[in-house]
Amino acid sequence: MMMQRPLAALLGDLADGMILPDRGAPVVAWLISIEIPIDLRLDLHDGVTRLLGDAPIFRTRTAFDPEPAQLSIRWEAVPLPETVSG
Repeated sequence: MMMQRPLAALLGDLADGMILPDRGAPVVAWLISIEIPIDLRLDLHDGVTRLLGDAPIFRTRTAFDPEPAQLSIRWEAVPLPETVSG
């Protein structure tokens, strides 16, 4: 059976995939919004609780399998505040 990874690892991989190529790119994305199905579960190991989340393990579900959650992510370019040098 495939092991689920921590939700932070999935989010990091998704963010890495959104990084734009160097500044000479002819197209710049200011907003990226995605919705994906995700299997979530809590994992308690050695007294530490982690939230695991990854792409669904199975394509088909039986009557007793829970439906996957829906994860909505929105990345938006936000201008940084100007700093005053003094």
